[in-house]
Amino acid sequence: MELGDSNDIEDSTFTIEIDVLPARIEEGMSALEMVLVATLILAFAGGVGFFVYSRTGADKASLIKTETLSKIADSFGLAEEERVEGSGVPCWICSQDIVLGGAWACSECGARYHKGGQVDGCDIVSMGHCMHCDADVDGLVEA
Repeated sequence: MELGDSNDIEDSTFTIEIDVLPARIEEGMSALEMVLVATLILAFAGGVGFFVYSRTGADKASLIKTETLSKIADSFGLAEEERVEGSGVPCWICSQDIVLGGAWACSECGARYHKGGQVDGCDIVSMGHCMHCDADVDGLVEA
């Protein structure tokens, strides 16, 4: 700090005391307050959990009803579907697994096909010929 025109005054001393206070910083929460809030939240969650547990008679299976779970699974397409055991051999038209004992086979090359009505849009008889070797459908045998 410098005083204006201080050169005009000889052998003088000026003493100025300046008291600087730190800027006031407001904190959101102290550490103790945060611990108390976290403890209250955990206690509330534990109380709700204990209430639900005691209302179900301590039977964990009854927390979520089976019917509710199956409805949720159905809405997401996760329901288990019954599957017919296939042969592992794909149909030459639709590439889906053929059903054992319910398929056509070409007598010339052995290509397999679904019988009419098993899979929508998959009917070798209406095609008129084998998709693999072009043999006539009259040569189809049951497989």
